[in-house]
Amino acid sequence: MFCAHDLVVKRERCTLKGSLSFQKGERIGFYAPSGSGKTTLLEAIAGFLPLDQGRFTLGGLEFTGMPPAKRPVSYLFQEGFLFEHLTVFKNAALAFGKTRLPQKETQDINDLLQKVGLGGVLGAKANTLSGGQKQRLGVTRCLLQKKEIMLLDEPFNGIDADTKEILYALLKEQQETCLIFTTHHPHELETLATSVVTLENGTLAHKSKL
Repeated sequence: MFCAHDLVVKRERCTLKGSLSFQKGERIGFYAPSGSGKTTLLEAIAGFLPLDQGRFTLGGLEFTGMPPAKRPVSYLFQEGFLFEHLTVFKNAALAFGKTRLPQKETQDINDLLQKVGLGGVLGAKANTLSGGQKQRLGVTRCLLQKKEIMLLDEPFNGIDADTKEILYALLKEQQETCLIFTTHHPHELETLATSVVTLENGTLAHKSKL
């Protein structure tokens, strides 16, 4: 179980507070207006933003003080955070921390890129991709990392409806991962989320899916 205990995270425009707990295999949609603090929560869990109060645990073990690279977390930023000078394949391969891989891992990457519609651009540089292609590549890299907690910040922006359905299916297969994604689209909650986090006067509220 992943738990956020007695959080307080202060930013210039917002303050988040509250406690949350999520089971492995849950898919949590964080639904709130733009600018209300959705990204703030994800950045805090990932370790890019310090807590003013509180702690994070996974399976009872605290990871609050760990640097981002050591946390049991994969994170997709809104802007994708790709290495523009590297190819699609090499960006995906960085999920394993290197670009030269054994045959099995190479095949896993190729298969997943094919599923998300990037099989035809494996050798293309990331800076030549469209916004939607970059989002698909970012989601692919998170899937390949196989971390216990996956954070996706507005992951479906710029992606066509057919590809969204493919990504929904792939994410639903991740039964060993706790997925938290931000969105302001009710359809994404309806299709993907098993439960929803909202904000009530700055306090995080975890609710069952309606």
